[in-house]
Amino acid sequence: MANAGVHNMAMLRNILIVLLVLAGGSFVQSPCLGDKPPGPAKTVAVKEESRRRVYVLHSGVHTILSDPRKNIAAEKLRGGLLKRGVSEKDIVVLENPYPNANWRKMFPVELVTIFGDSAKPDSKVAQDGYKRMHMALKAQGVKAEDDLVWIGHSAGGQMGLTMAYLAKNLDKYGDLAKEAPAYHFDMVILLGTPVGVNLLPEEVKLRHYYSPQDRIVHLVARYGPFVLRTFGTGVGVNIFPPNLDDNDRVRIFRGVEHNNWDVESRVLDRILAETNDLCCPLWHSPVLAPGLEAGMLRLMCNALDQNCKIAFEDPPWQK
Repeated sequence: MANAGVHNMAMLRNILIVLLVLAGGSFVQSPCLGDKPPGPAKTVAVKEESRRRVYVLHSGVHTILSDPRKNIAAEKLRGGLLKRGVSEKDIVVLENPYPNANWRKMFPVELVTIFGDSAKPDSKVAQDGYKRMHMALKAQGVKAEDDLVWIGHSAGGQMGLTMAYLAKNLDKYGDLAKEAPAYHFDMVILLGTPVGVNLLPEEVKLRHYYSPQDRIVHLVARYGPFVLRTFGTGVGVNIFPPNLDDNDRVRIFRGVEHNNWDVESRVLDRILAETNDLCCPLWHSPVLAPGLEAGMLRLMCNALDQNCKIAFEDPPWQK
């Protein structure tokens, strides 16, 4: 009888482990909509489908060290989203306003002034950027009420912060309002962006993707303010966006260099998972990453996430 009891306990334990694995996997990798409840909720889901989720892609500055194609970051992001099932009509690649670098102008002066002015909503650079965005959205049939997700690589992220501000405050800019509607920004995602000014409206979600191995962000944050002041642009530069609120998150990825944000699979997967509040990295599952040390690290990281809006996308013990 004792052996039978032990055998039964072992069977129950194995069944429990299988159930935990299934539950952990479904929590970590659950689709955005999940299981819909019956009844009226289905009607709500149908109405929400009429609002498109449109990804607006913008590249950063171009230097002699960059790819010869100055819009390469946006184009690669487009390819990654298409590969993951996003419809082509819901991806808008914006023209890059930064000048082409060449051997005569390896680091064009305009890139400094454009970056500084892109942080100022009343500047010509910012308002021309909004008109350019409007024309690109209009060309793909995007409506003002559709949900826009701006993905900006490097300096393209700062432009997105300002575009979202202009969209929310378009009534303050009468001439601009005559040429373009107030679009609805759902989220702005910054990929390796040195942030000058964060004027993002509170209701717009901010996701700042940062890697300690992205040396460009650190170099720009260290020397950028001096360069900007030299050219008469009174804008600071920050590694992390100032003025974070409850709707914002800083996501930390290990080992991502500046030119790889647009092709890193875990970054692209995380972008699409932003629609699901329950989605979290695999290492957050106590089944897939067991042990006391992993458990304590999870508690610490959850505290940072809840109180400081900083989320670790990779295990802290990973080198």
